[in-house]
Amino acid sequence: MKINGDLKRARGNIPYSEIALKLNVSESTLYRWFRSKLSKAKEKEILDVIMKIKEG
Repeated sequence: MKINGDLKRARGNIPYSEIALKLNVSESTLYRWFRSKLSKAKEKEILDVIMKIKEG
């Protein structure tokens, strides 16, 4: 299984820039997070933002 596969699937077509803006981090930081093993808390934080964006 790939690192953060659930997050990548959840992200779908949402631009990294939109997620990064909501998390108040740079896009490059978000790219790094997606390539790294994350804590459960950080993973949940990102997933929550993705779900809020999808809800509109």
